Amino acid sequence: MTAQPLVRDSRSRAIQIAFFAAVLAAWYAVTAAHRISPLFLPGPVQVAQQIGRIAHAPTLALDIAYTMGTFAIAYTIAVLGGLAAGYIVSTRRFLTRVYEPLLASLYAIPIVVFFPTFILFFGTGPNSKIALGALYAFFPIALNTIAGFTQVDSRLVAAARSMGANDALLLRRVLIPAAFPIVATGMRIAFIACFASILAGEMIASDHGLGHQIAQAGQMMEIAKMFGYVTLVVLAAFAFNFGVSALEARRRPTA
Repeated sequence: MTAQPLVRDSRSRAIQIAFFAAVLAAWYAVTAAHRISPLFLPGPVQVAQQIGRIAHAPTLALDIAYTMGTFAIAYTIAVLGGLAAGYIVSTRRFLTRVYEPLLASLYAIPIVVFFPTFILFFGTGPNSKIALGALYAFFPIALNTIAGFTQVDSRLVAAARSMGANDALLLRRVLIPAAFPIVATGMRIAFIACFASILAGEMIASDHGLGHQIAQAGQMMEIAKMFGYVTLVVLAAFAFNFGVSALEARRRPTA
């Protein structure tokens, strides 16, 4: 990597750190000045203390395992289904013209309204959250896979075919590398959608998981504890997002 991209990355990270520092400072200033009641917004010190208590709680590991296990299954189903559907649709222009607008229209529907139906069919256990998370994450992966594969330079495909590449080799050596940035963006969007929908499902109907703990703390008016769990979830989401961004940057060709 040359010096110029390193400088750009350093500036970007500095701006991001400054942004979060400004948010934290504003949060502290507002709560310290008692502009907002602690009943609605506790101070960062109180939230940090609650995070320390949460970290030592014996149920934290179980809640994390429950939520992340549910998420892992749902996200895996979404990735496999979305990639397969996106690839199949992208193989024919007719299929792309028919199904890409259809998938985009379905993606616009707030799928959470069907969660009571999922509970009816799958119960209040993890299966209903898996169904909700997998369905939410399926659409961005499928749509970005279609967009990525259909935008691959046709000359690359023709050259690979002329050298005897079959469908599997074409997919592995040409389509996936060329479409990776777009597909990775869809998977990143799907990660957040899947994680958020599973947390929402746990908040609505569950006896375990991080979402259940957030909802329970809110119902008990333990606002600092609720913000502590929310902060942990936000930090986890940011960590994954930065990881995927770094992977995309490494795979993206430099000028």
